[in-house]
Amino acid sequence: MFSYQWDARKRDAYIEFASSTQFDVVIIGAGITGAGIARECALRNISFCIIDKNDVAFGTSSRSSKLFHGGLRYLSQGEFKLVRESATERNWLMHHLPNLVRPLGFMYCSYENGKDKSRQIRIGTRLYDFFSDCGSEFKTYRKAKYFKHSFVEEFEPEITQNHEKLGKLKEAAFYYDTNCDDARVTLEIIKESLEYAGGKSAAITYAQAVKFKKNSSGRADEVTVKDNLHNRHFIIKAKTIVSATGVWTDELLACGGITKKRIFPTKGVHVVVPNERLGNRNAFGLRSFDDNRFFFVLRRENISVIGTTDTDYFKESKNLDEPWCTKEDCDYLLRTVNEMFP
Repeated sequence: MFSYQWDARKRDAYIEFASSTQFDVVIIGAGITGAGIARECALRNISFCIIDKNDVAFGTSSRSSKLFHGGLRYLSQGEFKLVRESATERNWLMHHLPNLVRPLGFMYCSYENGKDKSRQIRIGTRLYDFFSDCGSEFKTYRKAKYFKHSFVEEFEPEITQNHEKLGKLKEAAFYYDTNCDDARVTLEIIKESLEYAGGKSAAITYAQAVKFKKNSSGRADEVTVKDNLHNRHFIIKAKTIVSATGVWTDELLACGGITKKRIFPTKGVHVVVPNERLGNRNAFGLRSFDDNRFFFVLRRENISVIGTTDTDYFKESKNLDEPWCTKEDCDYLLRTVNEMFP
């Protein structure tokens, strides 16, 4: 057992400990999902060993829009329970991790000929605040406000006030979600889980599951792990093995002889530009002129993050570790942004 102090210099000792211990659960994948599972195990006195073939939050959990948000756009799809769950979780995180999760103001503009009318935006943002705060111990940062075009012109002077297709800007809602350091949040949750576990659990990065062994009942209870730093192998035993590998699920299952595909990978691209190129002072929700899809323009210190897309990834590559942005991805995002921030 170890006293809590997760230290890269003790990695060999963690591997030795993991090799000689039978855990309740082995968690494969140290992204935010795996970290959350580890935390739930620790809170319930369930021993675990979490491993990842790369670093913590290597994949999706460090390549996101850097937001914890309730999902305002899901209200129009009737996903009220989803919005409620996400918004209250966002509030909890903002209050408990203020160094990593911070309020971020969003502008949602209504144009004369646009799809999103002022009345719809008002109803949507008020419902958003209601689901976030009603009966919740932790509240949103501030309630939504509504600004006429004359104030928006002064408040966000770079957003177009009169568009050829959309017409004149009528009104804008100003509401709050949060931005975050996604990779750091994932890391902190794993560290917290190890502390709660009191030395009974372990976390090992750059450790790749390559093979499973099944017991007499046909249940996998042993994982052969490759140490990617030193090209050696070791075995971890557990009562239960959990996959938290996300888009890599099919690759992991293939190690156990399961070849049926379950995942259809899609790619979400973000384009990062100096903020002086756009001049947005806050975040914006925009609709693409190509397909009416909703995406964000986010202010993050001296840069603006534009995204995201959602496209079939396997049309381009089989490499899930190193996705890339194509010219078509950039053009899709920038066509709308260039018109909205002329």
